[in-house]
Amino acid sequence: MFDRNANSIIEAQLHKNPFLSVYSVVADFIRDEISCNHLHPGERLKEIDTAESLGVSRSTVRKAFDLLVLEGIALRRKNGRVEISPMLRRSYREIVEIRCMLDSYASRLAALRRTNEDLRKMKEAIDRVLEENIDLKTEADLEFHKTIYMAARNSYILRIYDELSVELIRSRYLSASGVKEPGMKRRVYEEHTRIYEAILMQDSHLAALEAEQHAKILLEPLLISASGLVDTFQNR
Repeated sequence: MFDRNANSIIEAQLHKNPFLSVYSVVADFIRDEISCNHLHPGERLKEIDTAESLGVSRSTVRKAFDLLVLEGIALRRKNGRVEISPMLRRSYREIVEIRCMLDSYASRLAALRRTNEDLRKMKEAIDRVLEENIDLKTEADLEFHKTIYMAARNSYILRIYDELSVELIRSRYLSASGVKEPGMKRRVYEEHTRIYEAILMQDSHLAALEAEQHAKILLEPLLISASGLVDTFQNR
């Protein structure tokens, strides 16, 4: 179910902070797999396979599944089957709305506080946005935006970003297949470039405007249709 290195990742996290509960580390790992679309909406989470892959007990996996179900990231069907939740249309829209606010203000601050190293990382990420591989392209997109948040140098904005990161990142990966269209890919590249140039010129007002406009790209019909959104969960 998971990469063969998954067990090592769990062990490394527990070694880094031995006070963490094992089930919370397992839940964090699965969240990351969901946000990066390595686990897809509707895909079943199997207790035995997960326990074997991660090198933990089945009771630990059950607790992790319970936490994910409580958060709405996973669904438990009437027959006890646990599977990845689809993203609700309402949640997707709300994520775009919060991104418009956060991306805009982070870009405004980044224009005033960025360093040459920040600019280098942004430019490098922009150049990789035209990758043919969807995963590599999406990673470059995420890296570009995360660099802007880092360049804003505001710990509270970063904390909010990290708190919302599962849904923020998931919305990007779910819509990624729509971005592979040549016209859309070129648009993302050009919009990233305009944000970068405004930050480079330290034009905070323009950077905020460009970032807000770019965040709204997720509301394009092409990207919405690629995201597999649903109006409600159906418990079968």
